[in-house]
Amino acid sequence: MDLLGKVKQTIKKYSLIGVGDKVLLGISGGPDSVALLDLLFRFKKKLKFSLFLCHLNHGLRKEAENEAHFVKELANSFFLPITIKRKNISKVKGGSLEEKARNARYRFFTQTAKKYHAHKIAIAHNLDDQAETILLRIIRGTGLLGLGGIRFKRPLENASSIQIIRPLLSVNREKILNYLKERELSFVKDKSNDSPIYLRNRIRAQLLPVLAEYNPRIKESLAKLAIACQEDFDGIEKTASAFLSKIVKRGKREIEFDVKEFLKTPGYLQKEILRLALKYLSAKPLSFSAIESLQFLISQEKGKSSLSLPGGLVARRFHKNLIIQRLYK
Repeated sequence: MDLLGKVKQTIKKYSLIGVGDKVLLGISGGPDSVALLDLLFRFKKKLKFSLFLCHLNHGLRKEAENEAHFVKELANSFFLPITIKRKNISKVKGGSLEEKARNARYRFFTQTAKKYHAHKIAIAHNLDDQAETILLRIIRGTGLLGLGGIRFKRPLENASSIQIIRPLLSVNREKILNYLKERELSFVKDKSNDSPIYLRNRIRAQLLPVLAEYNPRIKESLAKLAIACQEDFDGIEKTASAFLSKIVKRGKREIEFDVKEFLKTPGYLQKEILRLALKYLSAKPLSFSAIESLQFLISQEKGKSSLSLPGGLVARRFHKNLIIQRLYK
């Protein structure tokens, strides 16, 4: 199956785009986003949806201005509206550079989607990105949720009426590059993707080629693992949600767990109950290790104890309950 057919199949299988949808495409000017632009433009008339573009200049590299100019010209060549914004990420406080860039990007996506009244934001993640993400999470430590990797479709954080869609997620990078060559489409190359400073880049350049010696289809195997983990996790999440109201009471800036009822639930559900409850207090999901520490605290039988958590949260264990508070807004 050619790339056009593969992506069309993915859109249909996961109900990514429907008739009358307004779709905002985040475009960097790189090969993946240029290919997705061309594909969506070819589908636009038949699937009857509107397409808008947006580009965020992070102000981190000297090539960034040229890339912004490139995507503007690209949008003009397709006769599509585009919103371009410059944000100097280096001046933003807190978190790693990658984290700050991602947060700024998704805030920009949200603002621009609302501007165009779009309820779908298309991102050009591909099969290689999926494989790299799963390996990255395994190396750093993760659970079932992390092994689920990147999803084809998910609600946007803090804006559940808007969905992130990834039509290229089942397509490898090699096929995308071949498609661009066949269509004679130009793109820009981000040199930072080759820098060994970033762990993801080392996984791409060093680890994946070694794994491919043991399994030439390692990327496809990791992608299948992700889908299996997503399905298992969704089942666990549904079951945990049913327990939540019986175990957790919510206050204005705190949540209270009934320890006795919590400890009756199986261990695999406990982590998910904690994760779901903590979403009420923290916009940023806690790490797998933080959830494990919290689970250990609540399982202690004697005495009072406490635990400081990321995001200004503190957990206090009493005899019959566990209280988690947000110390600041």
